[in-house]
Amino acid sequence: MMELIIRAQRAQQLKAPSRTQDILEYGAIAARMLKEIAEATGVPCLKTIAGLTTLIIQTVQTVRYNKDECIRMTERTYWLICAIINICKNTEAEVPPDMVRNIEQFQDTLQKLLSYVRSHVITAVTLAEMQENASRRHQELMYALSSKQAALPPGTTLEDLRRSSSTLSLLPASLLIFTGRDKEQQEIITLIQSNTAARIVVLGPGGIGKTSLTLSVIHHHNIVDIFGTRRYFISCDAAITADGLVSTIAKYFNLEQKPKLSNVIIGYLSRSKEPALMVLDNFETPWEIPEQRSMVENFLALLANVSHLSIVLTMRGIERPGKIRWTRPFLAPLEPLADDAAEEIFRDIADINDDNPDLIELLKLTDNLPLAVTLMAHLAESETCTNILSRWKQENTSLLSDGIDKTSSLEKSIFMSISSPRMKNTPDALELLSLLALLPEGISEATLLQMKLPFDNIPKCRFILVSTSLAYMDGRGRVKALTPIREYTRTYHPPPNESLQSLNAYVTQILDVWTAYYEYPSQHQIDAISHELGNIYFILDYDLRVAQDYANNDFWTVKAVISLLRLMNWTAIGSIDFILSLSSIIKQLGSRKLLQGQILYHLGNLSRRYITSRDAKKDLQDAYDCFESVGALNEQVMATISLSYLSEDPIKALNIARKAVSMTIHGSLEIHVQCSAFAALSLALLNCGYFNDALHHLQESEALSRATGNLRCEVICIRVRVQAYACLGKFEEAIMLCNHAAQIYDASDLKSSALGLVFLNLLGYTHLLPWSRSQIYFENGDLKNAALQCLQSLKTPFHWYTDVDRPQRLDLLGDIYLQQQEQDDAMNIYILSLVTAHKLQHNPYIHQALRCIGDAFLALDNINTAISLFKIALEGFTEMDIHRGKGECMIRLGDIAHLRGELGKARNLWTDAIPLFQKSEQSKEVIKCENRLQMLEM
Repeated sequence: MMELIIRAQRAQQLKAPSRTQDILEYGAIAARMLKEIAEATGVPCLKTIAGLTTLIIQTVQTVRYNKDECIRMTERTYWLICAIINICKNTEAEVPPDMVRNIEQFQDTLQKLLSYVRSHVITAVTLAEMQENASRRHQELMYALSSKQAALPPGTTLEDLRRSSSTLSLLPASLLIFTGRDKEQQEIITLIQSNTAARIVVLGPGGIGKTSLTLSVIHHHNIVDIFGTRRYFISCDAAITADGLVSTIAKYFNLEQKPKLSNVIIGYLSRSKEPALMVLDNFETPWEIPEQRSMVENFLALLANVSHLSIVLTMRGIERPGKIRWTRPFLAPLEPLADDAAEEIFRDIADINDDNPDLIELLKLTDNLPLAVTLMAHLAESETCTNILSRWKQENTSLLSDGIDKTSSLEKSIFMSISSPRMKNTPDALELLSLLALLPEGISEATLLQMKLPFDNIPKCRFILVSTSLAYMDGRGRVKALTPIREYTRTYHPPPNESLQSLNAYVTQILDVWTAYYEYPSQHQIDAISHELGNIYFILDYDLRVAQDYANNDFWTVKAVISLLRLMNWTAIGSIDFILSLSSIIKQLGSRKLLQGQILYHLGNLSRRYITSRDAKKDLQDAYDCFESVGALNEQVMATISLSYLSEDPIKALNIARKAVSMTIHGSLEIHVQCSAFAALSLALLNCGYFNDALHHLQESEALSRATGNLRCEVICIRVRVQAYACLGKFEEAIMLCNHAAQIYDASDLKSSALGLVFLNLLGYTHLLPWSRSQIYFENGDLKNAALQCLQSLKTPFHWYTDVDRPQRLDLLGDIYLQQQEQDDAMNIYILSLVTAHKLQHNPYIHQALRCIGDAFLALDNINTAISLFKIALEGFTEMDIHRGKGECMIRLGDIAHLRGELGKARNLWTDAIPLFQKSEQSKEVIKCENRLQMLEM
C-alpha cells in the first residue's frame, strides 16, 4: 500500500505539460499509475478509465483533423486522472456515492471521446459539448474531494473515515455473467430483508459458485438500498489462524495493530448504528484447522453480537461453524447448475453455433460445475469444441488449469480442497476418493463396508469427503464425486493396487451372480448388475488401460469383460461406447484364442443388434475361426447360429443353420446349444416359406428346451411357432400359444421389473396377440377392429427382437387401409414398411414391401408402375426361393394381364402360382387361383 501512496504522491508532483508531446507522455504515465492502483484496490471503473485514456493517447497521435481540439481534450483528461489518483492515494478515505457516480459518468465521457477520436473527424459542436461535460465532471470531482467530511454519517469523525476502507473501492466488481442461481440469490436477499442482522452460510464444493452468488447479492439493488456503502467483502484466503483472521479484518478497515485487536474491530463496527453487511469469503481456511476452530468461532461469535451487522460466510463443505445462531431457514449447499443454465453461461462466453453437436459432450465433462463451465467456455472462444474434446482425452483437468489461482484454475481449486487440514488429518479419505474416482454411479456405504478395503475407518472417511464437498450423497444414498474431481483424482491420486484389487473383487462378485450359460438371470440378479453398470464399465475400462499384462491376474479383466458382454446380449442393456472400446484387448490377447473368440462372438452379436462401426459378420467369422483352432465345438455351433441370423439372404441363412445342426450330430454338445441350433434352423425355414418343415424341426428344439428347463429357448420356440401359424393363417392356434407365453411370463420373476418389458419383447407377447387378432378380423371383413388390433400391435417400444417382424404388421395395416379405399394412407404405411425392412436388412420383407407398394399404385390406376414393382418383387422372391412371395406377385400380374385382355398370359401366371401356394400351405390362395381359372372357361 505504501508503494501506491508514493506513486500517488509522485502523480501530484507531475508538471503541467506545456507541449503536445508532454501531454501525451505525462498522460500515459498517469494512466499506468491509475491502472496499478485499480488492480491493487479494486475501485470500480478505474481500470477501464486507465485503459480508455491509454487508447485515447495512442489514437490522438494519428488524428488528422481537429488535432488541436483533441489535444486540449486529452489535457483535460490528464488533469482528471491526476485528481482521481489523489483521491485514491488516501486509501483510508470513504468515497461518497456521489463521487463514485461522477467517476462512472467520466468513464462514459471517455468512451464517447475515444469513439470520436477514432473517427478522425470531430465536429466543433461535439467537442464543445464534450469540453463542457468534462469540465463539469472535473468541478464535481474537485468539490467532492474537498468536501468529503460533509458526506459522513452523523457522529462520525474524519479520523474514523480515514480508518475506514472505502467499501466500494474494495468491493469486487459486479458479475457480468450470472445465471442459474436466481433461487438461491432471492433466498439470501429475503433473509437479509427480513432480518438486518442475518447470519447466513453459503456452502458447497470448490468452483460451485459460492463467491459469485454472494457478489451478486452484495451488488443487488435491494441490498444496496439497505446498506449503501456499508457493504464489506473480505477474503479469508490468507488467514490460516484465528489471529490471522482478526488481522485480515483489521487491515481491511485500516485499524492499527493493537493488543486485543478483536475488541478494536468490534468497537469500530459498533460505533455506527447503521445496518452493515459483511461477507467473509472462503471462511473455511481459518475455521477448518482443528487447533484454531474454537478460537475462530469465538471471534465469529463476537462479530455476531454486533446487532446491526449482517454476516454472510462462504465455505467449502457442508458444515456451518458453531457458537452462532444461524438464520433460518438454512441455505442448502449449492449444487451443480441445471443443464440449461450451464449451457446459457457457456453460450454467453463462447460464440458457438446453436446446433453444435459437441456442446453437450463438453458440458458433461464439467458436470455443470460453474468454474469448469466458465473455463471450458473460455477455451471455446479460441478453439473448436471438437478440438477441446480431443485435448481433454489427453490433458483432463489440466486443460482448464492455466490460471494462477482458484478462480481461474480448476486444478488449483480442487487441490485446495484435497490439501485442506481435514483431509490431511485423515489420509485414508484421499484413498477412498481415489476409489470414488472410478465409480461414476457412486456407491453405498454398506457396499463399501463389504468390500474389505485396506482401511477400516470408512464411515469417517466418507464423512470427511462429504463435509469438504469433495463428495456428496445422491438421492439414492450413494456417495459420489463430481466429474472434474474424479478426473483430477484419477490423474494425480490413482488408487493404490490393494484398493484397486478390492474394487475388482467387487465387480467379480456382481458379475458372478449368474454363471449358467443358458439360464436367464433372475430379476434380483439383473437389478444388482444394472444399478452398478456404470461403475463396472469404468472399472473394467480403467483396468484395461492400465494393465500391462492380462496374464498377471489370470486374465481376470478379460473374463469379467466377457461376462459383461454376455449379460448385455441377454438383457439388451448396455453401452455401445463400451463395445467400441474393446478393439485393443482383442489384439493384446494374442494366442489366447478361446478368450479372443468369446469376446469377438459377443461383440458380433451385439453389433448385429445395435448400429456400430464394427463389422458384425467379420467378428462372428473371426470368433468361429478362433473356436475352431482350439476345438471348442459348442462355441463353434453358437457362432454359426449367429451367422445364420445375420445373413441377409434367406437361402444362405438356411444353409448356415443346417450346418449348425449338422455339427450337433458329430459331437457331444451341451443341450442348450443343440436346442438353439434347431430353433435357428426352424426360423430360417420359416423365413424361406417352408412353414411345415419349420414346424417339423421345431419339435426337436421344443422337446430339448422342455427337458432341460431352458426358458429362453422355449420362448424362442414359441415365437417361431406363432410366426409360422400366423403365416399359415392358423390364427386361433397362434393366440393360444400367445396365452401360453403369457403364463410363462406370469410365472417368471420378471413381471414387475423394469426389465420385464425387455422380456416381453423377447417373448413377443406384447404384439403377437393383437397382430393375430387383427389378421382374424381382416379375414372376416371386420376392417375397423382389424385396424385397431393392428395399431395395438405396433405400439410396442422399438426393440431389435420384436421389430424383426414389424414390416409384416405394417403391411397388414396398409392392406386394411387399402380395403377401406384409403390409398394415400396405405401408400405411406407401405413406404414405412420398406424403410423398416431396409433398416433391419431383411430382404424378404424388403421385397414384400415393394409388392405392397405395387398394390397401392394399382389401386391408384398407375398400372405400369405397379407392374414394374411386382416384377422386381417376383425376381427377388425367385432368387430367394420364397414360394408364397412368388405366388402373390404372379397372381397380381395375372390379374393385370386379364384386365388387359391377355388371357393366355393370365392363365399361365395363375396356373404357375397354384403349386407355389400349395408348397407354402396357402390353401385359400390356391382356391383363389382355381376360381380365376374357372372364370376363364366360362
